[in-house]
Amino acid sequence: MLYYMRNRIIAGMSDLVVVVEARPEGGSMHQITWSIRYGKRLAIYEHPDPKSEYYKAYQRYRSYSRTVTLKTTEDLGELLETLRALAKP
Repeated sequence: MLYYMRNRIIAGMSDLVVVVEARPEGGSMHQITWSIRYGKRLAIYEHPDPKSEYYKAYQRYRSYSRTVTLKTTEDLGELLETLRALAKP
Protein backbone atom coordinates (compact mmCIF):
# COMPACT_ATOMS: atom_id res chain seq x y z
CA MET A 1 0.00 0.00 0.00
CA LEU A 2 2.86 2.41 0.73
CA TYR A 3 4.32 1.91 -2.75
CA TYR A 4 0.95 2.77 -4.28
CA MET A 5 0.81 6.00 -2.28
CA ARG A 6 4.42 6.82 -3.13
CA ASN A 7 3.77 6.27 -6.85
CA ARG A 8 0.78 8.63 -6.69
CA ILE A 9 2.90 11.35 -5.08
CA ILE A 10 5.78 10.93 -7.52
CA ALA A 11 3.40 11.05 -10.49
CA GLY A 12 1.88 14.24 -9.14
CA MET A 13 5.27 15.90 -8.70
CA SER A 14 6.58 14.91 -12.13
CA ASP A 15 6.34 16.75 -15.42
CA LEU A 16 7.20 13.55 -17.27
CA VAL A 17 7.11 9.93 -16.15
CA VAL A 18 9.59 7.59 -17.88
CA VAL A 19 8.82 3.87 -17.67
CA VAL A 20 11.52 1.53 -18.91
CA GLU A 21 10.14 -1.73 -17.57
CA ALA A 22 6.70 -2.55 -16.22
CA ARG A 23 4.73 -5.72 -15.66
CA PRO A 24 0.98 -5.60 -16.39
CA GLU A 25 0.15 -5.81 -12.68
CA GLY A 26 3.29 -4.18 -11.29
CA GLY A 27 3.76 -1.01 -9.29
CA SER A 28 4.91 0.98 -12.31
CA MET A 29 1.44 0.54 -13.76
CA HIS A 30 0.00 2.38 -10.76
CA GLN A 31 2.35 5.27 -11.43
CA ILE A 32 1.33 5.31 -15.10
CA THR A 33 -2.34 5.33 -14.12
CA TRP A 34 -1.82 8.25 -11.73
CA SER A 35 0.20 10.09 -14.36
CA ILE A 36 -2.68 9.83 -16.80
CA ARG A 37 -5.18 10.98 -14.17
CA TYR A 38 -2.98 14.02 -13.51
CA GLY A 39 -2.56 14.72 -17.24
CA LYS A 40 1.20 14.12 -17.19
CA ARG A 41 3.36 13.12 -20.14
CA LEU A 42 4.63 9.54 -20.38
CA ALA A 43 7.65 8.02 -22.06
CA ILE A 44 7.32 4.26 -22.25
CA TYR A 45 9.85 1.76 -23.57
CA GLU A 46 8.40 -0.59 -26.17
CA HIS A 47 9.82 -4.03 -25.35
CA PRO A 48 11.00 -5.73 -28.56
CA ASP A 49 9.35 -9.08 -27.78
CA PRO A 50 5.56 -8.92 -28.39
CA LYS A 51 5.11 -12.08 -26.28
CA SER A 52 6.78 -10.47 -23.26
CA GLU A 53 4.74 -9.36 -20.26
CA TYR A 54 6.59 -6.03 -20.53
CA TYR A 55 5.29 -5.54 -24.07
CA LYS A 56 1.75 -6.23 -22.84
CA ALA A 57 2.15 -3.51 -20.23
CA TYR A 58 3.39 -1.11 -22.93
CA GLN A 59 0.41 -1.90 -25.17
CA ARG A 60 -1.99 -1.01 -22.41
CA TYR A 61 -0.98 2.67 -22.43
CA ARG A 62 0.63 3.37 -25.80
CA SER A 63 -2.51 4.99 -27.21
CA TYR A 64 -2.66 7.62 -24.44
CA SER A 65 -2.31 10.93 -26.27
CA ARG A 66 0.57 12.17 -24.11
CA THR A 67 2.72 9.05 -24.53
CA VAL A 68 6.12 9.06 -26.21
CA THR A 69 7.35 5.64 -27.32
CA LEU A 70 10.97 4.74 -26.66
CA LYS A 71 12.20 1.91 -28.89
CA THR A 72 15.96 2.14 -28.40
CA THR A 73 18.47 3.37 -25.87
CA GLU A 74 19.21 6.14 -28.39
CA ASP A 75 15.58 7.30 -28.06
CA LEU A 76 16.04 7.51 -24.31
CA GLY A 77 19.30 9.41 -24.76
CA GLU A 78 17.63 11.91 -27.10
CA LEU A 79 14.80 12.41 -24.61
CA LEU A 80 17.28 13.07 -21.80
CA GLU A 81 19.24 15.54 -23.94
CA THR A 82 16.04 17.40 -24.78
CA LEU A 83 15.09 17.57 -21.11
CA ARG A 84 18.57 18.85 -20.19
CA ALA A 85 18.32 21.55 -22.85
CA LEU A 86 14.89 22.63 -21.58
CA ALA A 87 16.13 22.77 -18.00
CA LYS A 88 18.95 25.21 -18.76
CA PRO A 89 18.16 28.83 -17.87
